[in-house]
Amino acid sequence: MPKKYEIGEKRYVIVKKDAGETIVKLFEDASDKCVTFPLQRWAQFVAIFPIVDQCLDNLHQQQAVNLQFHIGGKWYVSVTTGFKCVDVRQFYWNATQGAKPTRKGMALRLPEWEKLKEVVQQLHAKFPIIAATQTCSSQPNHFNQESGLSCIECNPYQCESAFAFPIESISTN
Repeated sequence: MPKKYEIGEKRYVIVKKDAGETIVKLFEDASDKCVTFPLQRWAQFVAIFPIVDQCLDNLHQQQAVNLQFHIGGKWYVSVTTGFKCVDVRQFYWNATQGAKPTRKGMALRLPEWEKLKEVVQQLHAKFPIIAATQTCSSQPNHFNQESGLSCIECNPYQCESAFAFPIESISTN
């Protein structure tokens, strides 16, 4: 059994092999709440930590925040005014409303977010393959527009709509 890194009450991070691929998984014991990250999606998730932290700082200063950042596949990270958490969630495509959240994912409480950042340092020290993985968009096969747009990880809704592209949005007042 892979080692569990605790980030909160009954909430953990593990690194394991799944179908021969290394994955990082956030999960809650005795629950169906989980997020499974292929390594390139994990790299994108970790790369946006400074953006998420800035949005959390804005929340603490009573500023309006609306972050929705695509991290790969149909997964997004959200920080929104009124919710003191970092939400990592899978979305689906609605033809009239665009990307909409599903029940699949986890909302990390702020202390869990801080603990996760500590655990990331431990994981990257223990698993060099995780630390060395680059984001999908920085791969050589994304060096031209056509290959980047045809990537299902970067553009997961291309089958649902010809004009559907994940859009990162950040708004603060």
